[in-house]
Amino acid sequence: MVPLLALLAFLPARGACPEAPLVALESHVGWAQAAWVDGQDPRFSASHALLLEDLACLAGSGLRTRNPALFLVLARGALEAGAPDRALAAARALLVVDPDATPDPALVPPGSALAATLDEARALGPDAAGFRALYLGQASPPPPTVPAENPAVAERARLLAEVQAEIALDRRGHRAGVALTTAGGVVAGLSLAILGARATSGEGKLTAEQRAQREAMGRVWVGTAVAGGATLGFGLWMLRASGR
Repeated sequence: MVPLLALLAFLPARGACPEAPLVALESHVGWAQAAWVDGQDPRFSASHALLLEDLACLAGSGLRTRNPALFLVLARGALEAGAPDRALAAARALLVVDPDATPDPALVPPGSALAATLDEARALGPDAAGFRALYLGQASPPPPTVPAENPAVAERARLLAEVQAEIALDRRGHRAGVALTTAGGVVAGLSLAILGARATSGEGKLTAEQRAQREAMGRVWVGTAVAGGATLGFGLWMLRASGR
């Protein structure tokens, strides 16, 4: 009881911020933790009030701490003060400094309001913006403004995209034209060469059966020569259409 009375007596005397507010804050976190473990609720409430004063002193310079106990104490204190939004903000900030935070079940019993707040914070994910806004008075930075699109710039971009698409199409057409021209020229040339060689060979020495087979093969080579010529012509057309 004596330490509690001394602590409560100290509260009204605090007018100005301490020279080392972060050191004072860490000390008060330790006080709150000890009171929590000992089940001294009034002492915990007094320590929590000191923490809020410490945070007010740090609002201008910002808070630099990785102590998860601070945020857990603030979450409990906010729930006891009837401020669930502040409790959730502190719980989500706790997950920023300690993503795997698992408080002692003896301090945070399953099914308690604080356990439910921690579960909600885990579902929403780590976040420090709410804590900075509610405890340090630091508003979230506004979203970056998107400059209005210049119609002239947009039109140039559209034309450039069209030109690039046409160039890419021409390149593909050129490659296809080269391939078709080469294949058609080879097939047509080979077929014509075979037909020319057959025309100079002596047909008089062939039997009737060999002559029929020869005529059939001749028609085959004529067909391949025509197909090769058509392929060659189509390939030349594609080369011309591609502009190369």
